[in-house]
Amino acid sequence: MRHSAPDQAGQRRHRADTVALDPPVCPEATWRPFQLAFFLLALDGVADPGHRERETTDLIWFPTGGGKTEAYLLLAAFTIALRRIRGEGGGTTVLSRYTLSLLTTQQFQRAATTICALEHLRRTEPGLGLGGEPITIGLWVGDTTTPNKFQAAKDAFDEQREASHPEDVFILDRCPWCGTRILPPTRSSVRSDYGVRAETDEFTFYCTLTSAPSTTSYPLFDWCPRRGQGAVDRSLGRG
Repeated sequence: MRHSAPDQAGQRRHRADTVALDPPVCPEATWRPFQLAFFLLALDGVADPGHRERETTDLIWFPTGGGKTEAYLLLAAFTIALRRIRGEGGGTTVLSRYTLSLLTTQQFQRAATTICALEHLRRTEPGLGLGGEPITIGLWVGDTTTPNKFQAAKDAFDEQREASHPEDVFILDRCPWCGTRILPPTRSSVRSDYGVRAETDEFTFYCTLTSAPSTTSYPLFDWCPRRGQGAVDRSLGRG
């Protein structure tokens, strides 16, 4: 949550801007009772494969701004970590589906920050047992919104490299950890101003902040992400 704040990934910033890479957490930060209640109610069903509640589907009705997203992300983070600690490996662990593509892209930004936090812990705290495989996130919303193939993604990026004012054609417009722009606001001859590695067999976002530690460079698109996200009218699953 700290890295989702306005002085971090909550808003876009230029590569030359100063940003605290390890910002202090507010001592008054706390979970809301509803969020903890949701997590605790779902905990047994997630942790125990044979739990009777796995046969039940619940509908949660809560007002906008009440903290539903954070509650979901807490449970998702727990599930991803638990699977690795148990030695069950990587693979797609969490699927999220939304009714509107616009809502999907908004939630993707927030989910990506959570994945960055998990990957940061995996790299810096080996004693947690999160394994050697990166924790990643993928997005499927149809090829009218994002490319479906590596070659198409490469072609789209090559176009933006030549554009006088690059557009955010890949949904993720900033580093989910510090808010540094993925693409510069105007065309640049400096390749490192573009936080994309696009090849015919690979597509990766990374932070362009020169002073950022290696833990801010995350491969956020993977054919088999640990968390997948998509619009409700699209198929979503393992590649």
